Amino acid sequence: MESTLVTARVPTAKKEAGSQILAELGNTTTDLVNSAFDYLIDRRELPQARDEVRARAKDVHAFLRESTLVVDWSKDGEVDDREPSA
Repeated sequence: MESTLVTARVPTAKKEAGSQILAELGNTTTDLVNSAFDYLIDRRELPQARDEVRARAKDVHAFLRESTLVVDWSKDGEVDDREPSA
């Protein structure tokens, strides 16, 4: 596959911190840029930290739906038609 050089300006501290994390993960800046472009092409949007928050919130809501129990509020065969509290 043909490749091209991509340049970008970022604050030095951000680049150094990011490079350290990439090294810890066993990845390179090239891996990061390719992943970012893959994300952009796939989703047609930039990756944002808030997307992660939204994804975690969806996971929590899914967990709550799956783990919520239906409670039988009847007493001695009589049905209690109270709405459950939210």
